[in-house]
Amino acid sequence: MKKILFLTKYTKAGVNSRYRTFQYLPYLIKNGIDVTTSPLFNDKYIKYIYRTGHHFLKDVIYAYLKRIFSLLNIGHYDLIVIEREILPYIPGFFEWIVSKFNVPYILDYDDATFHHYDTNKIVKFFLGSKIKNIIKNASLIITGSSYLTNYAKKTNQNIVEIPTVIDLNRYSSEQTLKNDIFTIGWIGSPYTDSYLLEIYPALNRFCTEHKCRINLIGAHEKIKEKFKNLPVNIIKWSEDSEIEEMQKFNVGIMPLPNTQWTQGKCGFKLIQYMGCFLPVIASPIGVNKNIVKENTNGYLADTKERWLYALNELFNDKKLQKEMGLAGRKIVEKNYSFQVMAPYYLKTLLKVIEEQ
Repeated sequence: MKKILFLTKYTKAGVNSRYRTFQYLPYLIKNGIDVTTSPLFNDKYIKYIYRTGHHFLKDVIYAYLKRIFSLLNIGHYDLIVIEREILPYIPGFFEWIVSKFNVPYILDYDDATFHHYDTNKIVKFFLGSKIKNIIKNASLIITGSSYLTNYAKKTNQNIVEIPTVIDLNRYSSEQTLKNDIFTIGWIGSPYTDSYLLEIYPALNRFCTEHKCRINLIGAHEKIKEKFKNLPVNIIKWSEDSEIEEMQKFNVGIMPLPNTQWTQGKCGFKLIQYMGCFLPVIASPIGVNKNIVKENTNGYLADTKERWLYALNELFNDKKLQKEMGLAGRKIVEKNYSFQVMAPYYLKTLLKVIEEQ
């Protein structure tokens, strides 16, 4: 039986770790893999930082010490899978140690983590080469988008691209009826709700001219202060209710500013919307341009006028909503589902072990 250690950044409570790692584990176990997980940050840390945007230094120190302790038995494993890096803002010393134990390691990137180290001059001086170095020593890099792939390829050619996917068994297989009131929907976290400000002028104009509402799942209550006079509902995120709440949308949106960080985004919320048979509107940033097929499953919008056009088209045509929703669902079933990716993910891991 092959033994694999997963060094995740978060527990299942963190969206990145939940979909990049934890949703695959039952499938791996079912197929004879002995799985061990060692999250860097615990549930308490995640809940506090989502609620406040801050963390306690003592919690970070405890997490780092616990992570170091988890490395004491790395020689007992056939493979180590690392989400992003072993210890953020620490030189890649521990990845180097893993490589010296002759245990192959895989790096999994669903965000442009390398940009954490090139925006501040001091950080760049000390850690600017960290990600390149740990990529160089990796047996394989798994990326969630072409932007991340292109970065990794500069240092290591052993790369596979696996998008962040959804388990269609959790989603209805039939398109559901929407509310009578046109509902614009978004799902995310307090970390990313500021991206909604990119389209405030368009939303303000649209909501002035039409009867509608804006449902924001997982946003901070304070976002309401910046969307004064708009019909905004803040919905607390829950893994048990997120799909049910998204099914109440008429359209799912993903606005993004054009930055180096957002270029590396994997478009996951678009995939969630499409799994719910929703048409989508997104900024044409990074992988969004691949996921959204213009005039087929949604629209790409980079100006106030384009956002207004897309919203008005969907508002005025329920048939179009349905057709785009169906098209999006088919794209997910073919390219962005757990059912398609799980066997490929398992095959990818086993290949690295066999080649060692």
